[in-house]
Amino acid sequence: MSLPKMSRAVVFDGVPRTFKPRLIPLPEPAEGEWLVRVVAM
Repeated sequence: MSLPKMSRAVVFDGVPRTFKPRLIPLPEPAEGEWLVRVVAM
């Protein structure tokens, strides 16, 4: 599922920073990669 850059920015903006490590227990990857993984889930 690939979303337009604008949509990605909006989604990322609504995601709290503390929410990142909870969903993906890994060293914070590139913001883009993280978004892709979250969307995939």
